[in-house]
Order: sequence, then C-alpha cells, then structure tokens
Amino acid sequence: MTPAELARAMHGVIEPVHAILYFAAEVQERYAVMGLEPRGQGYIAGRAAPMGPVGPEVAAATFYNFNPLLFQQALPATWSVASPDDLLTARAAGIEAVYERVDAPTDGLEEATELAGRAVAACSFEGRPLAAANAGVELPGTPFADLFQRVTMLREYRGDGHIAALVGEGVGAVEALVLYTGWQDRVSQRFLQKSRFWDDEAWGAAVAALQARALHDGDGLTDAGRALREEIEQRTDQLASRPWAALGEEDSLRLWDLLAPLAAALNEGEAYPRPYPLPSRPG
Repeated sequence: MTPAELARAMHGVIEPVHAILYFAAEVQERYAVMGLEPRGQGYIAGRAAPMGPVGPEVAAATFYNFNPLLFQQALPATWSVASPDDLLTARAAGIEAVYERVDAPTDGLEEATELAGRAVAACSFEGRPLAAANAGVELPGTPFADLFQRVTMLREYRGDGHIAALVGEGVGAVEALVLYTGWQDRVSQRFLQKSRFWDDEAWGAAVAALQARALHDGDGLTDAGRALREEIEQRTDQLASRPWAALGEEDSLRLWDLLAPLAAALNEGEAYPRPYPLPSRPG
C-alpha cells in the first residue's frame, strides 16, 4: 500500500476511536458537572482546549464547517467557567471511563500507544493548528486516555490537511458539507445541518454557489462535483501520508489491528447513539 492509501485506511479506524469524545455520556457528564452545556459549550471548548483560551474566531476557523454564531455563543464565556486545563482533564477522565465501561480490550494497548507515538513523531505541523495543539498536550497518564490523545493528534493532522485541500479548491464551509452529503450516503443533510447549525437558507446558498460552478444540478452533485470531491479526498490522503510513510505498512496495519477492537467495543457497548460503521481490514 502507498502512504496515501495507508492514510485513508488508518483514518477509517482512527475516526471512531477518536470521535467517541463527542458522544460518550461519560465525557458529557463531566462537562455538565463543570457547569457547561455538553453538546454546545462542551463540544467546542473540549475540542478547542488544546489551543488554550482562544476566541470564537480562531475556533470557527479551525473547525471550519460550523456556523460561527455557535462559537460566539460559547466563547470566550466558557473559559470563565472552565479553563482549557480543566477541560483537558475532564475529557481524559471521560475517555478513560467510557473505554473501561465497554470493557475495551487492554491487550496491546501499550504497543498501540507506542506505534501511534512514532507516527506522531514523524509529523510536521506547519499550517496544522489543531494537530500542533494536540501534539503539545501532555499525555494524561492513563492507558486509554494516553492512546486517545495520540490518536486524536493524528486525526486532527488529517483534518487540518483536509481543510487546506478545501480552501485550495475554493470550497466554503457549507459548500463542503453539501459536497460531502453528495459524495457518500452515510451521513445525511439533516444531520449535518442540525449538528453544524446551518439553516435551509444557508444550505440553499451553498447549493447555488456549487451550481454556479457546475458542481451541483439542484438535485445532487454532477459528475464534475463528484470528481472534485474525490479529488479533495485524495489530496487529503496525500497530505495525511507523512506519519504512515514513516511508520511503514507493516506497523501501520499492526496499529490498525490494535485499534479495531477498541472501535468494535464502543459499538458493542452502545457508547454511540447508533452503531458507528467500521471499515474492513485493509491490505
């Protein structure tokens, strides 16, 4: 497998292991105890915390496809309730708790953390703010949370590159969501509008902008639109390939094999609102 192919394959198993941060009751409960609304303030501040007490403009820019009004409501007010360090502590404790609750396997956990650490060490962070911020977070010192922190850095490394690819193609925040819904069939327009806080007017404007570029026909993506979205994903793979080139195919797939049971345990333990689609083993 090429490094770019490895990058896409690894994303398939890294994403569910990382994304439990946004769904686990154990994390949300800790945010609520701190006095935060879990889905809004908790999500934004919990994800932004590695960057320090940033304002809404920085968070909106780095998250990219959320309505900026959401950030203005959450920041900087949240930092007066809970500091970034408080949130990092809370999310690490919540992650440790959810993996323990679902009885996630511990065999190979130390090896997985070491392999992920080697991948992280190979990364270069120019133009990658969320990845760089997460790379600077000290490991919490507990097994599942340590692995989560390293996996999260790799996830945000890919995400930062994806945003660079979108910006390079002149694709705006809502346009990116419209392209994504037309490119895959797992996540719906309704979910993306609701979770990213975009109304029908904003969605319609994004469709119109893509129509003006012959990327959308009003009902769905054109062939050109689908081709552009696949090109963006391929470019994202290329931009995410550095850590996997350094780790090599054998060790990358070994990490895949160690992460997959964790993702499966989260599904089996009903840690997500609905089962998270898991990929087949690559190679």
